[in-house]
Amino acid sequence: MKLSIEKSELLKALGRIQSIVEKRNSMPILANVLLEAENRNGEDSLQFSATDLEVGIRALQSIEMEKAGALTVAAKKFFEIVRELPDEKVLLESTANSYLDIRCGRSHFTLAGTAPEEYPTLPEFSPEQTVRLPSELLSGMIERTMYAASVDETRYNLNGVYFEVQQELGKIRMVATDGHRLAMVVIWHSSFLLCSGAWFRCRPQRTPEWGNYTPKGIRRAQTPSGRGRHSRSRNRI
Repeated sequence: MKLSIEKSELLKALGRIQSIVEKRNSMPILANVLLEAENRNGEDSLQFSATDLEVGIRALQSIEMEKAGALTVAAKKFFEIVRELPDEKVLLESTANSYLDIRCGRSHFTLAGTAPEEYPTLPEFSPEQTVRLPSELLSGMIERTMYAASVDETRYNLNGVYFEVQQELGKIRMVATDGHRLAMVVIWHSSFLLCSGAWFRCRPQRTPEWGNYTPKGIRRAQTPSGRGRHSRSRNRI
């Protein structure tokens, strides 16, 4: 892997994933970010992937690529290094044994990484499982339902929010309950459109149609990356 990217774009992508990367030592690989440089649909791009096995995030940034490749490096350390670099293009190159060479101006760093095959696989999604909503609308729906979700971890099926989309009716429903109270929000949307940019995936339980999303995942969706005015939500059954 060999590429160049603007510092501002690299810092933006790394900043998005900081709340996702796992800081506990149960699986050290989860403290890393997966970097994948390749040509997608005729455009060179660098994909950043992070997960804590409950929530996953991918972000794409345009790059100038000389050589495709992939590896994982410590997300926090990489972010701290990039934050202190001068405002110039950053050169990234993977070396032998999965080391990442970072150059910018007169600065030069080397980070130890791991092979991309060791990183957990994030599930793919298809366009028919994607809807586009104004971020303020999604945030409002979460705010009006999340308070009613159960905090009792032994009742896992009630810990999250049930999210259902009926595209043919232009209808979205969000429901939460702890067994004593119930909150439900139903909205009708004129159109459901595909959207671009960063996307968030919460790991749902297996429920009909859409899904029951975990508290951490639904709270993360309430605070999207800020890229544009729309959030994208989808579920893989």
